Amino acid sequence: MKKFALLLTTLLMATPFFAQEHFKFQGVPIDGNIHTFIGKMKRLGYEEISREDINGNEYVYMLGKYADRDAALYIWHTPKTKTVYLVEVYLEHVERWSYLKEAYFAYKKHLQSKYGKGESYEYFEAPYKEGDGKELKALQEQKCIYTTFFNFNNGAACVEIFPFLEIRLQFADAVNTALHDAEKGVRSFDNL
Repeated sequence: MKKFALLLTTLLMATPFFAQEHFKFQGVPIDGNIHTFIGKMKRLGYEEISREDINGNEYVYMLGKYADRDAALYIWHTPKTKTVYLVEVYLEHVERWSYLKEAYFAYKKHLQSKYGKGESYEYFEAPYKEGDGKELKALQEQKCIYTTFFNFNNGAACVEIFPFLEIRLQFADAVNTALHDAEKGVRSFDNL
């Protein structure tokens, strides 16, 4: 799964930044100060639970409803200007492969109706295969990949079956992801 997070970041870094408007999450631009963005999420019915920092990467954890389902939001922001650049949504924690797969395809179809076909990766790696009864073990060992990316000039979206037996959706703004990388001192591949 780490390779897909890296792919999402790489796709955003390779995207031209001519976008007029920021990528949106539930109609709200993924932009601005974290406090302002959190206020907008609260108006959509989300409740702030905590603020966290993992190795200098800061996020706000919120709970609410997404697509009429219980959802956990992780709203990531830049370290210096506190600008929002990424929203992650975690849904459907279930320990049943058939349910996770069905939910993944339902969310994929929803995003495709909004963003177009996208780029999908859906497979098992050896020694696992679908139908062997070990799909959840394969998923937890990152040997089961079900991911679809949607990439645009102003950002990217992704839906996947996450190794913790959840559906994860990601919505990232291109300009603010670049700002995050600049504030963290990450060098762009274009500068190498």
